[in-house]
Amino acid sequence: MLKLYDLLFYCFYCLVIKRANDQSHVRAIMLQGLVLTNFLICIFLNVYYLYYKHHILKALIITVFIVVPMNLLVDKLENKFYIDNEKYLFAIRRFDKYFTNNQKKILALFALLLILFSTGLFIYTGIKIGKETSSKF
Repeated sequence: MLKLYDLLFYCFYCLVIKRANDQSHVRAIMLQGLVLTNFLICIFLNVYYLYYKHHILKALIITVFIVVPMNLLVDKLENKFYIDNEKYLFAIRRFDKYFTNNQKKILALFALLLILFSTGLFIYTGIKIGKETSSKF
């Protein structure tokens, strides 16, 4: 699981613009955390909506109690485990040797598609919840 997390981080690292003495790894891990949190929240809301169509407001309240701990968990994982221990350097060095420049472009494209897909899923979920709550009132 950690290798998959490293590979996902490296995909986002290939996507961000890198400069000398820059914090590009922080931007990459921020994008990764944003996409993972967005996927988990939208999947939870959509699954809850499929089973309990009449209780979408309860799903929104439950989501608030899930969003805060999930963001704290992602933040701790990113900052304490990944950045402070410099595990990101290990992932960058390992995958830099493994992938060619063309493959790095493909990984960056995959990361961009993940961002677009998670944003589309977020918009779709928002529209669906908006329609559901407006029909209730």
